Amino acid sequence: MKVALCFLNIFIIALLGSHANCYAQSTDESKDKIENTKLISDPEIASLTSEYDPAIVELAGAYLEDLPRSQFEANLKKLLSGKTPKEIEKLDKEMQKVLSILMDVQFRDVAAKSPTTARFIDEVKKEHLEEINNWIEKVNGLLDASKYDLLFPGSKLKQPVNLFFNGLGTVVSDRAEIAKFGTNGNFKFDDVITLGDGEDASMLILDGQEDFDFYMNGNFSALGCTFFLIGWDQGNGYLLYNLRIRSNCVWRLVYIQNFTAIEASRKNLSNYRPKGESKISIEVKDSELTCKADNESLATNLPLDLYKPGEVLFGITGNQYGPKKISISEIAVLRGSQSSKGIQKNSKEAMTRERNARAELQLAQSAIEEGLIVLAKKFLTDITNEYTDTSAAKEGRELLRTLSPE
Repeated sequence: MKVALCFLNIFIIALLGSHANCYAQSTDESKDKIENTKLISDPEIASLTSEYDPAIVELAGAYLEDLPRSQFEANLKKLLSGKTPKEIEKLDKEMQKVLSILMDVQFRDVAAKSPTTARFIDEVKKEHLEEINNWIEKVNGLLDASKYDLLFPGSKLKQPVNLFFNGLGTVVSDRAEIAKFGTNGNFKFDDVITLGDGEDASMLILDGQEDFDFYMNGNFSALGCTFFLIGWDQGNGYLLYNLRIRSNCVWRLVYIQNFTAIEASRKNLSNYRPKGESKISIEVKDSELTCKADNESLATNLPLDLYKPGEVLFGITGNQYGPKKISISEIAVLRGSQSSKGIQKNSKEAMTRERNARAELQLAQSAIEEGLIVLAKKFLTDITNEYTDTSAAKEGRELLRTLSPE
């Protein structure tokens, strides 16, 4: 396929000439709009704008005329923003149709030369259609992420000093169970969240929200126990936990009543073993639990019969191997799942600044991948000047130094 794409570039240069360099003429101007292309002005396909969304036709044409991929991503993000999953699915199909028509026009004369050339162009078309679909999935993922407010980086979360409960390890003979948890340590908030002192530590994610949705990114693979208390209120609530020992790794759910786990309520969910950087996502809606670890479904719409709104906490505890080592890089909650006590004053503004800075940083990284160093430096400079107090700005400064060695 690399050879095919190489030949495709030759075709595009021959067919479109100087238009492949239109972006280089004015970075600032092309940041705000996509200029009309000769391909789009072809009389044979001008009628596409009456049958399909003109913005889709314009973006597909710009894609074929070598619009830098970082700029393509930015404009695609604008096109997808605010749309429902069904609308995005419809847009994806429409983009595929428009792109296929445009490529038929673009390569018509070349394809007519021989059956072999036509087959080659079919392969090129397939490659492009797959790439467009991948771009839409990627950008849609970024848009989904933008629906969440960052709790960390940007804020220190409240750490209860007297949280305790008796796990199933106190009533069953199973070394892969939590015994007693009682706060004797704390988390350290820096560029990432790590265990500071002690072994048993917890932090408040949400407070009193009936329905919620949040995720955490980090490394949870070390030996020990990671847990979430869901709907925690005066010693009652659900305990979702991951126990990691040398020979096994289990995810379980149990109900805690009067600070003690009820053996009859235990449910085994999965044996998935996180490796390296992982994402854990948890949602409760209409008293049903849905949670994932990376792409592994731990529970889907699992009824929580005894669920009541309460606190949502995250915690860790060690086992026979010593303290649980973790490194958490990000915690985010779906907008509307707001904690009133877990975030320090002015954190909403801080979360917004961090989210905006992260979006700029992603654009800068995409520009670097496309070799657009000048554009990347502009994004990075904007981040470091406008969002000085964010962790994204710190990453941006480090990245800028690598692009501008002294």
